[in-house]
Amino acid sequence: MPRPPHSHKSRGARPQIADCLAARLNSRGAGVVLEAEHACMTLRGVRALGTTTITSALLGALRADARSRSEFFALAGVAHRR
Repeated sequence: MPRPPHSHKSRGARPQIADCLAARLNSRGAGVVLEAEHACMTLRGVRALGTTTITSALLGALRADARSRSEFFALAGVAHRR
């Protein structure tokens, strides 16, 4: 999936994508992980090029069940901290 150009767009996109997946697939859960470049870090301030942030949205079983959530994050290649 292409990266959104600004992280504020990723905050709005991830729950919309998760809702769409869950509805279209009629699933018990859905998860979305987005990695986006942090524009405020690359364009202003410290000018740290390549600074990214990872955000996620979880619905249903992925949100409610810790084992499913951990497995999802492992498969997505994201370190889960909870």
